[in-house]
Formats: sequence, C-alpha cells, structure tokens
Amino acid sequence: MQQRRSRRLMAAHGPSLSYTEAWCLVALARDPAELPFVHSLTTRMRMQLQGPSPGVSLDVWAHLETVEQHRRIAWLNRYGATPLSLLGLSEELIELAGLHIIEWALPPGIVSNSIVVQRRPGPSDNTE
Repeated sequence: MQQRRSRRLMAAHGPSLSYTEAWCLVALARDPAELPFVHSLTTRMRMQLQGPSPGVSLDVWAHLETVEQHRRIAWLNRYGATPLSLLGLSEELIELAGLHIIEWALPPGIVSNSIVVQRRPGPSDNTE
C-alpha cells in the first residue's frame, strides 16, 4: 500500500519528486510519528549526496513545457490543490523531516492550495 501511494504521488507530482522523497512524504502523511525515522533516513541521504538544505522551494511556471503546464492546470482545476498539498503536510514538518521538496508554482490566474503560500502582487499592493 505504501509503495502504491508513493508511486501515485510521484506520477501526480512529476519528475522532480524521487521515490524516496515520495515514500517519506506518504509515511509522514499516514503517521507524523514517523518523523524520527524519516529524519534519520534523510540525514543519511544528505550526507551521501550532499544535496540542498531541507525545506520546500518552488519551481518556475514559465520554465515548464506547455504539456506540463496543461497537465498541472487540469489537476488544479479538478482537485483544487497541488498533489503535495493534498497530503496535508506542513512546510515546517517537511523541513523538520530533513526533506528538500520542490512544490509546484501556481499558474497565473489560478487560485489553489499549495504547501507554500504563493502571493502575487495585486492592484491594491503598494509597490513603491
């Protein structure tokens, strides 16, 4: 069951999410008490790979291929949230777990749930 949910998350999110990252996210969503285990796993991975520091960052909408943009818009229109947001994990828990995850940047004009608050300047914002 864990493997199936991990693979479904990878397929929904896209190629920036590895199997190990998906497995850790699904484990935390199922039971946040898995945090110590997930943290020890990610600590070992980071020591071997010397990857980026833990946390959540955004990809760049404008850099995505048109097919991927359309796929994401269809997903967001159907579910109203990114695949990672649907897991119900906070940005803080992901960071505490030692994971570095790339969340979807939301397309212009689409309001949806995301792990990261994505605020765009509007007409009422003072940009002076």
